[in-house]
This record gives sequence, structure tokens and C-alpha cells, in this order.
Amino acid sequence: MAKIAVLIKPTPDTDARIESAGGSLNLGSLKYVVNPYDVYAVEQALQIKEAGHADEVIAISFTNIKNKDSIIKMLAMGADRAIVIKAEDDSHAADSLFISNVLRKVIEKEGVDLVFTGKQAIDDDNMQVPVMLAGGLGWSHVNVATEANMKDGKLHVKREAEGGRQEEYMVSLPAVIGAHKSLNKPRKTPIPKLLQAKKKPFEELNLADLGVESKVQVKYTNFVAPPEKPAGKKLTEGTVDEMVDQLVNYLKNEVKVIGS
Repeated sequence: MAKIAVLIKPTPDTDARIESAGGSLNLGSLKYVVNPYDVYAVEQALQIKEAGHADEVIAISFTNIKNKDSIIKMLAMGADRAIVIKAEDDSHAADSLFISNVLRKVIEKEGVDLVFTGKQAIDDDNMQVPVMLAGGLGWSHVNVATEANMKDGKLHVKREAEGGRQEEYMVSLPAVIGAHKSLNKPRKTPIPKLLQAKKKPFEELNLADLGVESKVQVKYTNFVAPPEKPAGKKLTEGTVDEMVDQLVNYLKNEVKVIGS
């Protein structure tokens, strides 16, 4: 049977307010949660295991160890064990290629057959790590999966494409699959499960344990807030035809977004 890994990324809570100073982001006091799309990835891995097609689900994360509680929540959902590669405090600045190489080392070490990820992370929205990971491993990759189930020894995957189209694939393992939020409905984790999860195996690794040097090729040098949007303009006087003329004049001569 297959061994499944699910990649977990702690991301800032969507309600958090991120501030910048001196061109850098102040992330020290932020509350972190599991990237929402990764939760769907965990759920699908568990469903495949429960259907008898896998014997283990491993939660893997490259993150600062202070985000340990986020990973424990995935153990509470049902993952069998967790592996955290301890990142430095500025791990948010690590580039996608470096992160994918770190994760690849763990996956190769563990002998994983199938990797689930979220389709993207909600903090940087890069959508790069899964496809780079698949490329480094030489595995098949399907992203934005809306269905993923084992059938006749292969993974039957449906994915959402542009224009509302659905694509279908029969994917031979090993493979990397990116989960969309329509893939499933994640199960709830009651408090007793959270308490039990703290007793599950939780391995912490350093980069040196994997024979990896901290080599970041892309660095963010400055962060600035976007300019504030100008106040909108209300058209309240005149007939409908007159207000249409006022609108056209405004768009053409003041904000200049349409031509003559």
C-alpha cells in the first residue's frame, strides 16, 4: 500500500494585520494557522487511507518550530506522524526552489509514494513549491484537484481548468497532487483528538540532518504598501442619460481610462 505525505505550511491568520517597517515585514507577533488549502489535502489523504489504499499519512512542514501547534492540529485530524524541518526565523524569505529541495530530501528519505499539497499558500500565492517539488522528484503533478481517488492502482484525478472546464487524468504513482477547496469537506477535530495528537510521533530535523545547506537564491529586499485608492465619485444629479454622459466624461477626461 502507498505511503502518503501531506505538505503543511503555517500561514498568517487571514484576520491578521501585517505591518512593514524599513522595508521589512513585522511577522513576530502574528498568529499562524494551517494554510487552508492544506487542510483539504490532509482530508483527502486520510480518505484514501481509510479506503484501504494507504497505510500511513505523514504531515511534513518546513517551518519555524514555534508553529508546532498548527502541525499538531493535522495530527488531530488523523495524520499518523509529523516531520518538521526547523527553519530559521526568516524562513518566510526562503525562495520556492530552496524550500522544494528541502522537502524533496525528506520525501526521498521517507520513501513516499504520493504527496498531497494545497493548491497554493494564501500568504505569497506563488503556487511554485509543489510543481518544483514534482520536477525535482521526476514525478507527475496535477494541481487544482477537485477529485482524487485510487482506482485500479492509479489515481483518478479531476481538476478545475480555465473557463469552468473539468480535466480528468489517470495518474500513475508516484505523484504530487494539489488540492482545491472543492475536493472534499474536512472533518472537525474535537478537543480530545487534539490532546491525543500530542502523543503522536513528532520528529524535528535540522537542515544539516538532511545534508542541505541554507542557500537562498531569491531574496525580498523591500515591502511597501500599495497607494491608497482615491475616493469614488457619485453621480446623483440629472436624468439617467445625463448621468451616463457625466460618467463617460469622467472616465475619458479625468481618470483617462477610455479613449476619445
